[in-house]
Amino acid sequence: MVTSTLCNLHRMPPLRHDGLTMAVSRELAASPEGRQRFARVSGLILQICGGFFGDLGTALLIKKGPPDPRGLRPAIRGNIEDGLPPPRWGFLFGPDYTKLIGLEKLRHAPCEVVHELGDQTVLVLLAEDFVVLERDETLLEERRQALVDYLGPEYFRYVDENSPKKVLSQFAGA
Repeated sequence: MVTSTLCNLHRMPPLRHDGLTMAVSRELAASPEGRQRFARVSGLILQICGGFFGDLGTALLIKKGPPDPRGLRPAIRGNIEDGLPPPRWGFLFGPDYTKLIGLEKLRHAPCEVVHELGDQTVLVLLAEDFVVLERDETLLEERRQALVDYLGPEYFRYVDENSPKKVLSQFAGA
């Protein structure tokens, strides 16, 4: 199952957001056409809802932290108010994020897919096919780190958590 989580802040009080999770079967996402259709539809829904961010990926692509005393590796999560989550398959940046990071910078992101969907919404995918990332954790981490290094660790909540983060103006007072 491939999911896309979309957040909408425009009609909500400060520091609150709604999430919409979409899922597509792995069979549909097995073809380039199916993946492209899913990414396009996710982007359209982000635009229609007036959303600001979309996180695309699968459960297998969730970044894990170091093992705890029992040997379990917890998923790295958090609130978008504190910065971006670890990239999984890719992100949808709505107009607010595109302005924060810069359209020209996003156009040259080190990703296999960078596509402008209109209305200043930009799709970036670490790989065209998410299965490639699921099968190779080293490649996933390399691509993830390349995007973090390129955009800057100041945008990501889980990188150097004690340093100041660049977040949307709606979250700046948090």
